[in-house]
Amino acid sequence: MGRVLGRLSTSPPAPKLVAPVTDMLRGAAEYAPAWLAALLSTIGVLPGADTVVARFMASSGAQGAALTRTTAAVTGVTAGVADNVLPQQGTININTRLLPGDTPQDVLTYLTSVIGPKDMARVTLELGPPGTSQPPSPVTPVDGPHYKLLKQAIQEFWHVDEEPVAVLPVLLPGVTDSRHYGSLTVHGCMRFMPLGQSAATDVTRIHSTDERTSVDYYRGQLCTTRRVLQLLGELGGAGQGAGRSKGAEAQPEL
Repeated sequence: MGRVLGRLSTSPPAPKLVAPVTDMLRGAAEYAPAWLAALLSTIGVLPGADTVVARFMASSGAQGAALTRTTAAVTGVTAGVADNVLPQQGTININTRLLPGDTPQDVLTYLTSVIGPKDMARVTLELGPPGTSQPPSPVTPVDGPHYKLLKQAIQEFWHVDEEPVAVLPVLLPGVTDSRHYGSLTVHGCMRFMPLGQSAATDVTRIHSTDERTSVDYYRGQLCTTRRVLQLLGELGGAGQGAGRSKGAEAQPEL
């Protein structure tokens, strides 16, 4: 078990760039210094550029790693039945968060490779109980109407120095209740909450002591959410209207 734990910590999955991280980086090029903008503009264009950027992000810290690789964290180790008896077997619980495009089977393949053939002869890999081992949620395209609608709503209410804030897609490295609504829409699940936070003081408080938001940020959250619902209604109405118009135009041909 010690060897397995050691290999897991020293041999993480290889980093790579996938959507929506690629969309985020290309969008960030507009606001980056010249040297960084030049590098980001090569993503998806220059061979090898994606690998260089992915490795840099993965080495920058936990947040960068979570955006570029499937994570595997040991969350529990059990072994033995008594303090004075050598354990005959043990269990290692590994929590993984899949990068878009990866599957639970990819995780098993990775673990098999890391553990190695010698130790795999004495190791059994099992997925978690039904419902706990799921593929990543589908990625909502940034060129679709839902993302553009959300961007419009954000920039109507959120400003910096009287200029609309930059809006970039980002990969949420976690699981939220939005997964239960994904089947209700085709690539239209935004997984977004318009909650303003100060990077200096508020981000470290998430799910921690003194978690908070300011009154102004809360007001912006309410206004943005209301505007999103309005725009969604207009989008749905436009779609229904287009359908009726098409039928009316086709009527003379019948």
